[in-house]
Amino acid sequence: MFYVYLLESESKHGELYIGSTNDLRRRVREHNDGDSQSTARYAPWRLLYYEAYMTEQLARFREKALKHHGNAIKELKKRALPSTTFPLILKSGAGFTLTELLIVLTLIMLLLLLVMINWKVQIDRSHDVLRKKHLNDIKRSFEEYYNDKNCYPPLTILGTCNGPQLQPYIKEVPCDPDSKLPYKYVAMDDNNLCLGFRVLAKLRDISDPDIAALGCNGITGCGFGAGFNYGVSAGGPVALAGFDPGAAPTPTPAPQPGQYACDPNGICNSYGDPVLSGCPVTYAADNCNNACGEPANRCLR
Repeated sequence: MFYVYLLESESKHGELYIGSTNDLRRRVREHNDGDSQSTARYAPWRLLYYEAYMTEQLARFREKALKHHGNAIKELKKRALPSTTFPLILKSGAGFTLTELLIVLTLIMLLLLLVMINWKVQIDRSHDVLRKKHLNDIKRSFEEYYNDKNCYPPLTILGTCNGPQLQPYIKEVPCDPDSKLPYKYVAMDDNNLCLGFRVLAKLRDISDPDIAALGCNGITGCGFGAGFNYGVSAGGPVALAGFDPGAAPTPTPAPQPGQYACDPNGICNSYGDPVLSGCPVTYAADNCNNACGEPANRCLR
C-alpha cells in the first residue's frame, strides 16, 4: 500500500507539507527526527490527513496534483484543517484511506456471505419442490399400478434410480436430487402390501409447514427414521401410528460391524455394500439381531 499524506507543523502555525511514502509511520517519524532537510526546521510535525493507494504510480500522481494544482490543495485544506484533535480519515475524490478500504472490504465479504447463504437456501427449497413432485408422481403411478393389478408394486420397485421398472406408469423411477438414493418405500401393513403404502423423502427445509401438516417432525421424521420428514401414502396416514412429532429425538444407534442388514421388506439379508444400499445399521449376525421389525432399521434398497 502507498500513501499520500498531509503534515502540519506544530512549531510554525499554518505550515503544511505534502508527501508520499510506502510506510506512513516510518516517514512521519523521519520528519520529526529531522531526517528530511525540507521539513527539519519546522519540526515537530503532526499527521493531519492521508490517503491510501494500491500502486506507487497513483500515489505519486496524487502528490503532484496536490502540490501543483491550487484548487486541489485548497479543497484538501478545507477538509483537513478544521480538525485539531485527531487526523481525519475522510475520503477525497481521488483515493481512500486505509480504514475506509478495510471497512469496504469487510462489507463486501459480509454481502458475499449473505448471498451464498441465501443461494444455498434457495437451492435447498427448489430441491424440496422437486422431491414433492417426485413423490406425487410415484403415488399416481402406484395407484394406476393398483388399478391394473389389484395390489401395489413390490417394495423393491424404487431400488434402481432412473430405471424403467415402473413403465408404462412412469418413464423413469425418480430419486433424491441431492443424495441420488431411492426414496423410502414401506408397506402400510407389513403382512399385506395390497392394503396401502408410504413413500418418504427428506426435505432440507425442516420448517416446511407440510411436514407438521402430515404429523411429522422436521428432524425426527415421521417414525421411519430420522430425516424422513415428508411423504405420500395410501390406505392410511404418512406418519407411523403412535409417532409423537413433539418428542425429543433419540440418539441414532451406532452401526454394528458386519455385512448383514434389513432389506426394505424387513428381511435380514447379506449386503456387499450396505452403505451404498442406504442401510442405517449393519449386523454381524445373520438374523440382524431380530431388529428388522423396526422400519427405521431397514435399508433403502
